[in-house]
Formats: sequence, C-alpha cells, structure tokens
Amino acid sequence: GEDRLVSGGRDGVLKVWNLGNGECMSSWEGHQSEVRALASLGYGRFASASFDQTVKVWDAQQGTCLATLTGHTAWVLAVAALSRGRKVVSGSHDKTLRVWDVASGSCLSVLRGHTNPVTCVADCGEMVVASGSSDHTVRLWDVTKNTCLFELTGHASYILGIAVLPRNRLATCSWDETVKIWDLTQRTCVSTLEGHCDIVSSVVALPEDRLASASHDGRVVIWDVSKATCVTTWRSHKRAVQLAALSRDRLVTGSQDQVLKVWDVGSARMALQLLKEPDCEEGIQWPKEHALRDWVCDTAFVTLTIANQGDEVLCVAPLDSERFVSGSSDKNLRIFETATGVCTSVFVGHTGPVRSVAVLGQRHVASGSDDGTVKIWGVFCSACLMTMDGHHSSVEYVVSLGSSLLASAASDSTIKIWDHSNGHCLSTLDGHTGPVRCVTALATGLLVSGSDDKTVRLWDLTTGNCVLTVLDHFDSVLSVTVVSVNCLVTSSADCSIKVWNLEEIENLDSALYTGQLCPINGNNKVHDVGDEGSQLVEVFVQCFCTLKGHKDRVCTVATLDHRHIVSGSADRTLKVWDIDSTHCVASLSEHIGAVYCVIMLNCGNLASCSADGTVKVWSLPEIDESMTLAI
Repeated sequence: GEDRLVSGGRDGVLKVWNLGNGECMSSWEGHQSEVRALASLGYGRFASASFDQTVKVWDAQQGTCLATLTGHTAWVLAVAALSRGRKVVSGSHDKTLRVWDVASGSCLSVLRGHTNPVTCVADCGEMVVASGSSDHTVRLWDVTKNTCLFELTGHASYILGIAVLPRNRLATCSWDETVKIWDLTQRTCVSTLEGHCDIVSSVVALPEDRLASASHDGRVVIWDVSKATCVTTWRSHKRAVQLAALSRDRLVTGSQDQVLKVWDVGSARMALQLLKEPDCEEGIQWPKEHALRDWVCDTAFVTLTIANQGDEVLCVAPLDSERFVSGSSDKNLRIFETATGVCTSVFVGHTGPVRSVAVLGQRHVASGSDDGTVKIWGVFCSACLMTMDGHHSSVEYVVSLGSSLLASAASDSTIKIWDHSNGHCLSTLDGHTGPVRCVTALATGLLVSGSDDKTVRLWDLTTGNCVLTVLDHFDSVLSVTVVSVNCLVTSSADCSIKVWNLEEIENLDSALYTGQLCPINGNNKVHDVGDEGSQLVEVFVQCFCTLKGHKDRVCTVATLDHRHIVSGSADRTLKVWDIDSTHCVASLSEHIGAVYCVIMLNCGNLASCSADGTVKVWSLPEIDESMTLAI
C-alpha cells in the first residue's frame, strides 16, 4: 500500500517500512541468500525471489511465509504476479521461466527458450508474459500454451528491466545504457532513449505516457515516451539505483549505498529518506581477517572450470560482479559469466598471444600482446576501438591509472604512459636493463615495476624519473601487488614472495634516481638518490618478510585483504598466505600446468588461469593459521 513499503537486501532479510515516519516496522527472515526481486500479489500478499533458488509468498499483515516455491536449479532473478495474484511467474539463472499456482505452491509450467539467464519478467495481460535475458533478447510467451510467441532483438547487452506500456507497447532497459520502446503489434523497436552514461538497471511505467528509468550512474530520468525525449532528470543516489512505482505520482529508489528514498515525480524532490543502514565502503568488499566464513564455503573447491581448447590462458581480470575477461595464447580475449562459465564475447584483433588485460570502467577493456601493441576494446560492441603502437617488443602488462591514463610494461625494458582517450603516448619510463614484467600504481601517485633485471623500481609519474631501485630478488621479478597504502608484495622466478614496508620512504616527491644502491646488513636498504650536483636524499625501505614454499617461479600474487594474499606458481599450485605470521594457510593444486594469473573476482571468489588451458573459479575456506589444505 501507499503507507507501507517492503524492501529486500543482500542479507536475505525483508524489511517493512512505515512511509509516514520512515521507520522500519518489522524484519522477516526466511531466505538463505540475497533477495533479488519482489512482486505485489494483492490482498496483503507479495512474492520474493532469491539467490537461494526459491520464490516465497508472504502475508504482509502477519509477516509469515505462506509458501516456498521450489524447482529452479539456480538463482531466481525475477518475479511477477499473474491473474490478479493467483499465479506468479519467475525467471532464473537456469535460463527458464516457471509459472506457479500461489494457492497450492505447485509449478504449472516451465518455459524454455532463452540461451542465457532470465533477468526480468513482466505480465502483459491476457496470460502473456514478457521476459528479458542476458542473451540480449526479449521474449513474449503464451502462458496457457507454454509457447514463445516471438522474440525481440536490438539491445547490445543484457536486458535488466521490463515495463508494460499502454497501446500494446513495452519498455526495456539494458547494460548497453539505453532504454528501448517496442511496438508489440509490429514486433519492432520504435525508439531508443539515450541519456544515461552507465548501465540502466530498471524502468517503471508512469501515467500520461511517461516512463522512469534508473541507472548505475546514480540518476533517475523521466521520459516522454511518445516524443522519445527526456522530461526531467535528477541524481538520486551516489551508487547504482533500482526503481519501483509507489503510486501514480511517487517513486521509490533503492541503491547499493543502502538508502531507500521516496520521490515526488512532479517536483523531482525527495519526499522521504528511509532509515539508512551502516555505511558500506566503496569498491570490492574484501573479507575481514577474522570472518572469512562470511564470504566463502567451508572447504576450498573449484566451483567452475572453463577450458580454452588447449590454448594457454595467460591473464584474467574481473569485469563486474557477474563477468570476467581473459586473454589467451590464441591471440583472443573472451568475456565469461562467472556463475555459468558461458562465453558471451570474443575479441579478435591481436596477432600475438594476449599477455595482460585491464578493465577501464564498465565499458572498455585494455589488452597487451606479444604483437607489441596495446588495444582498447568496447565491452558492448566487442570491437577494437583503438590500437596504440610504440613498444618494440611484447607488451607484458597493462594497468589502469585512473581517469584516462594507462601504463604498459614491455620486453623492450620500457614502461609507457598512455592517454587511452586519444591513443597518445604521454611519456616513456627508461631505467630497467631487462624486460619489464609487471607494473602497478600506488595511491601516492607513484608507479612500481618489476623486471628481469631482478629489480623493483618506483617511478614519479609527474617527472618520469625513477626515485627508488630495490635489488633483493635473485631472479626476475614477475609480479608486484599493492596490499595496502604502505605495503607491497613482489614475486619472483627465484621461487620467493617478498613483502615490503614502505612507511619509512621519505621525500620521494623530490628524489631523483642516479642508480646508486648501498645495501646494509640485514633486510634493510638505504638508497642514495639525486641528480649530479643536487642534494642527496636518503630513502629507507624494509623487506617485512620473505615467503617460501613454492617449488618453481611465482608468476602472480593477488590481495585477499590487508593480511592475506594468494600466489600462483609454475609448480601448478596456488597458495594462500598469512603475511603477519608468514605461514602458508592453504595450498590448492587443481591445475595441471603453470598458474600464470590469479585475481579476486568482484563476486568474492578467486579465479586462476593456467598453461593447462583452463580458468578455474575457486571458493576458499575459512582460513585458520594452523590449517594447511592440499586439494
């Protein structure tokens, strides 16, 4: 009703809100995982869909679960009411729709046809249902005959929301940042509404032939559907927004910023902000050191293995919470769904193996290859948008520096800084005497690189000068990873991992490198840096610890949290380390080839790629300092 609102969250809890005073009236528990969708069934009832593979029917007055509808074999992503609430239709990650009888809780039919997960559903009336999918299509179904009537194509990416409009029309929104209006009689797209600058997550039909859309850009836009124009727009949240209609003139928005807001559509003003939950940190939510059980399973196991037809998989990077991108020796990049392993896109264009990939926001990916080029790709169009030439040998690593800047490291012993908005090389960092294998950025604005010359170098990006050289490994430095503001981890072909404390570095902004290195007894190093004739600056850096246990070169290291890291090696294993105790707390040995890259996915799992031609997605165990696992 207009006086109450129900919301569902990632904690699996449903909350009922009093819209008069903004207070939470009650909380209902029942789902075992995230609540993904809600639908009003009338008569004080509503349905909820969850990642726990169930749909639940609730009595809003009593706060009791009336029925649990089971049958889907994967996450349930969408739910809608049919026949005035006597039936419901659900859409799932298992690629099916199911029609349910609410009274009996029985499944009346299963609708198959989508080739990817069903992300949204809507009742079009007269027992016709519309569904959207990550296969980029919209399908119309006759529920009485259990048949697909027709398919609508035109979006360039996942369909995330559907709204039914008067005069036999539909509105859909998509990852491709657009809203499309469809004429169901003609089965064609009659207009495309563009204006959002990020994923459009939901659409709601409004009176007077208007439409509201919400986006990950934090904005709500009101459209005049007949004119295909924007009527008004406002920024509703700081993070991704979901949208629902509360009445003819009021909308409710919910967001990842954990705030619910009620808006007056006519004035575009917020009428009410509901109780705010505790703040959530921006970015990926890494596990807490004392509670890894909150995000992992009881034992370490491979949840997914993706084979790449025998080619070595050389690199992998998280694209978003549902997808990742990989590069291979077959010269191609691929985008995979994390949950299913389905390949949704293949990027073809390099003439040599793809050594590294970097995600540039949600719309672009950068890649470095043995062909000596860096390429920028459009995620939605799967096309190469730009090729940046300049290196004289294979590009070993690429990393985003924020804004429109990109760094690439190459076997020609140089690092190049690029503006990937126009393809211009802004600077070239010279100093290494061997191939540069890795590069990353610090929060202080410094760049860190590792090379076959056995050194780790810190660079001042404003001047292009090397401000510090660390020589402590006995072989090539293959990876460098930031653990925290003052902590770096490097791995090497000497089979070791070193953790570096940077708290003691002073005056780096003014220090310039001359190549003088003065080791002192122990693990502490003092480096004299400065131009000839300039004042000498003393820089101090400390190796906090050296982790040993791998039997071959350590190719890659990734951060789990400020205390735990995971490494991948040519000895075919992954190892999880507690850097405080220097113990290896887990050893994972499912790969049958060298592990080239390991990364944390945005969904909280771990991904590794290997010379055995596979990408493996792992669920890690609760980490105990006294535990060692051999899988």
